[in-house]
Amino acid sequence: MNFSSAHISDVQHIKIISASSTYGIGFFTAIAVWFCNIFGLECKMYGKKIEKAKSSAALQLIEKATRAGASGIMDVQFQITGTTVFMYGIAYSEK
Repeated sequence: MNFSSAHISDVQHIKIISASSTYGIGFFTAIAVWFCNIFGLECKMYGKKIEKAKSSAALQLIEKATRAGASGIMDVQFQITGTTVFMYGIAYSEK
């Protein structure tokens, strides 16, 4: 499965697909975020939650494209709000 943030020519567009994933931060991460916010530090625990959400959304996107018979996904974009990741792109097949 090809996964591209760029537009690919000479392919047949199948459909636009989207996925989202949200992770709760949990008690210990909430404490870490509070501490990091007060002292202006990077919160690696919070960052790991966002990375998990990104990976989950990407896997969902790939599964949807596979079910649609696509050989790849192009024009992939995502938006992060808190620990929610929205990801979308165009499923395509090669001509």
